[in-house]
Amino acid sequence: MLRRSAATRLNRAHDQIRSIAAPEAPHGFHADYRGSYRKDAAEDAWKQAQAWFKKHGVPS
Repeated sequence: MLRRSAATRLNRAHDQIRSIAAPEAPHGFHADYRGSYRKDAAEDAWKQAQAWFKKHGVPS
């Protein structure tokens, strides 16, 4: 569960949300327990998410 301050920061950053499609990555590509797991795409997506959190002051 997010702490109140983290949730507040996420709400403030809502206008900065972006969606990225990875055509080569199927549904569930980030779940390493599924056959659809794609290591490279999952690592890249996680790095991008971490950078977004940091930019908007959201602890991760």
